[in-house]
Amino acid sequence: MLRIPFNKERVSRPRETSLVAISRRSRLLAALLGIGLLTALVLASRLTPDARGWGTHEQLGLPRCTLLAATGLRCPACGMTTSWSYVTHGQWANAFKTHVAGTLLAPVAAVVSLAAMALAARGKTWRLNENVVVGVVVAATGLIVCEWIVRVMAG
Repeated sequence: MLRIPFNKERVSRPRETSLVAISRRSRLLAALLGIGLLTALVLASRLTPDARGWGTHEQLGLPRCTLLAATGLRCPACGMTTSWSYVTHGQWANAFKTHVAGTLLAPVAAVVSLAAMALAARGKTWRLNENVVVGVVVAATGLIVCEWIVRVMAG
């Protein structure tokens, strides 16, 4: 009789799936995030970028930047809508001149929008490392603040 040696240490367990189900609440929040970001990009595409480099949001009936009106200094977000509008019109050079961080965030918003809506539809996601998510948010915020400091110092 032929004996086949069996070493139980070599037998591997079936791998756990890397996908985890998410709650209905999380799916709803993902859908709202995706729709919100997509709406912002569509709105930006419908606006005419303001030649000043800021103020494009006024076409939506929103007021002028309070900090700009009160001090003459543009706030950290001044030019963000204009840069998104330039990006959606394919005018990348003008977008970068207007607001570097905004220009970089526009395609990120497009990707996050699609990913969030896919997550909402599918109901499952990969396990996310919270440190990575926090790192991306801190990096984006840092970029916006650094750009603002440079803008203020340049006058």
